[in-house]
Amino acid sequence: NDDDVRKALELLAYRYSMAGQREATRLLFGRLIEMDSQSPKAFDYKYQIVQSYLNVGQEKKYLAEIKEWVSEFGPESQWYQAHKG
Repeated sequence: NDDDVRKALELLAYRYSMAGQREATRLLFGRLIEMDSQSPKAFDYKYQIVQSYLNVGQEKKYLAEIKEWVSEFGPESQWYQAHKG
């Protein structure tokens, strides 16, 4: 079922993240966000993507991911409005 698929993708994404596989991390967490962009976990998934580019010499990519994170999950976003309070 869909929940089992999400759980398996999430586990794999975290394993890739711990292994330093930035592109695989971005791909899988991005897919999880696409599957349910309003999920409470979507914020954390995007955080993992942002963190994967921290301190690896890809400042432009890191800053681009931060801007996207703020845009998608900041105070003006649909996600924030659905989950505030």
